[in-house]
Formats: sequence, structure tokens, C-alpha cells
Amino acid sequence: MKNFTGKISFFLIVLLIFTFPLFSDQQVQNTIEKSKVNEAVNYISSLFTLPECKFRDVRISPETKDERGAIVPVEIGFICTEKDVVSFLKGILGFSGNDIYLAHRVMGIEVSSFEKVFPSGKALLNVNYHFVVAGKPEKLLNLDDMPHIKVLCNILKCLSFEPQVKEDQILNKTPWVYSFRIDSDQKFQLIGYAFSTEMVTLLVNDLKKVGIAEVSVAEMNEIVFEKVPVWRFGITGAAE
Repeated sequence: MKNFTGKISFFLIVLLIFTFPLFSDQQVQNTIEKSKVNEAVNYISSLFTLPECKFRDVRISPETKDERGAIVPVEIGFICTEKDVVSFLKGILGFSGNDIYLAHRVMGIEVSSFEKVFPSGKALLNVNYHFVVAGKPEKLLNLDDMPHIKVLCNILKCLSFEPQVKEDQILNKTPWVYSFRIDSDQKFQLIGYAFSTEMVTLLVNDLKKVGIAEVSVAEMNEIVFEKVPVWRFGITGAAE
């Protein structure tokens, strides 16, 4: 009986010796160091070198966990022009740090109603981008294949963020988008303006043609925009 008890004790000691390092390594892998988060934020702020693009603010939430393990939610705000917004999003997600990467969560873009335009005359876009800092998976998606970037690029093939009415003058009789939001489930909502309901119907068909799924009109209301009657519309859809 003593020999049997001794053998059990021996095996328990061996098991603990070999198991402890595994638990220890797992604990390290499931924690995001603050220095790594700071490294990512510093990298993002360094991207904003163009005169018409500005890094405005950052909010870093406490570490939490999901199916990927430890994550640190981060929200940043910046302003830029329409022609630069996609390249900045790719630049942000192109960060490759020490065993970490940045994963999309929620993105919102809105034409500013306070600071109307840049000196160049282009509309100023306020961008709020929520992402998480997480441990790198075995394989990362190509930036061009990321659903939220892909769907934004496809939307910009069909309409612009540039208002088509300025000081009660119609610039072009084409629809434009005022705000756009896409969530982590890749479903989006956009609000825009058009000069007729027929124009909205044509836009929905164009969005379907460029590969956007589940496109539908959520609302349409006739309003006055800078003394010009227009239709304000809401469209929902999803990245394929």
C-alpha cells in the first residue's frame, strides 16, 4: 500500500512539473502587454502626415476576453478626405507588431456639419474606428479581402461623400452619402441624399451590381437641403 501511495505521489509531482510551464505560457499568451498597445497607437498616429488628415483622439478600454483570448478594445477618431479614407484604414490594419494584430469591430464615417470643407474645398469626413488589439492568428486576411474595406470600396464606386448641393446650387444630379456605419457582423447602414425616389432605386440596383448583398431601402423622406428639395434615404446591406 505504501509503495502504491508513493507511486501516485511520484506521478503527481512529475505531472505538476510538466504542466506548470504550459499553464504559465498560456497565461502569457492570453495577456496583451500595455507596451504593445502603445506601440500600435503610436504607429497609427504616425500615419497622419498629410495636411488634410488629422489624428484626433484615442480611447483605450480595459483588457477583456473573447474567443481569440485576451483583447484590448481601442477607439480612434480622425479626419480625412474621401480619397484618403480607404488607404488610412488599410494602413491602420496593416500594423504588424510583436505577436499582435488589429481586428475590425465597428467603423463610422460622417460628413462633418461643423467644419464643412478642407482648404482644398473637399468635404471633411469624421471617422470613428473601433478595433481590438489581439494575439495574431495563424493566418491574416489580405487587406483587400477584409469585408468592411471591400464593401466601402464598392459603395464608393456608386456614390460619393461629397455633397452635390452647395449654397442652394446643384453641382451634379447624383446621389451622395452623408453617413456610413459597418459593424463587426459586416452589416452596414448608410444615410444619403438624392434628387428623386427613382434615383434611390437605381442606386440600390448599382450597389447590387458591385457585389453588395442584402441591399434594401429602410426609409425615404422628402426634405430641404440648403434650400434645395431632396430625398433623404437610408439603405442597409451586408458585405458578401
